[in-house]
Amino acid sequence: MWLQPWTRIFYSDQRLPRNKFSRNRYVVECAAMTVSFSDRVRIPDDVLISNVQEESVILNLDNERYYGLDDVGTEFLSILTSSDSIEAAYQKLLSEYDVDSEVLRHDLIALVERLVENGVVRISPGSEL
Repeated sequence: MWLQPWTRIFYSDQRLPRNKFSRNRYVVECAAMTVSFSDRVRIPDDVLISNVQEESVILNLDNERYYGLDDVGTEFLSILTSSDSIEAAYQKLLSEYDVDSEVLRHDLIALVERLVENGVVRISPGSEL
């Protein structure tokens, strides 16, 4: 059975404690996002990822929230960030999973959009590093 990789992504509304050195941070969200399969996915410097068994715990220092990915989401994120493009990650995942290509394409774009929305990854044109 195919599970959508973000089904177990979670985030906490609990913010990290502030001290007198903390600064206010503002997040601007975009209502619509266009993700191209030629784009590249990268993890920003202000995001820390720790693997716990086969799952991931992710801390976004910018918005002071933490997230989690199950084992499938963790593998998807690993392949996305180590590939030259989303298309290359898609092809690799398509060869590894027994899934309809359109279902994978839809689920992969939905995962990338959700990760971008939460500040866990950033998208850059495929030619940039």
